[in-house]
Amino acid sequence: LVSSAAEINPKPDAIVVITDGWTDWCDPIDIPVFAVLTEQVPEHYNPPAWIKSIDISLEALTNG
Repeated sequence: LVSSAAEINPKPDAIVVITDGWTDWCDPIDIPVFAVLTEQVPEHYNPPAWIKSIDISLEALTNG
């Protein structure tokens, strides 16, 4: 999904993915990607380091 969005013409300035976290992430692309995580998931499913993650899960919001 992220790689498909990166192929749109004209290219977007950024891509925002709102996800429960159970997402298969693509290889790095040359567009900034932001992942808004609505749930906490096992570390294996965390977005890769090249994606900026924003955790809005209930756990993150209540535990600070």
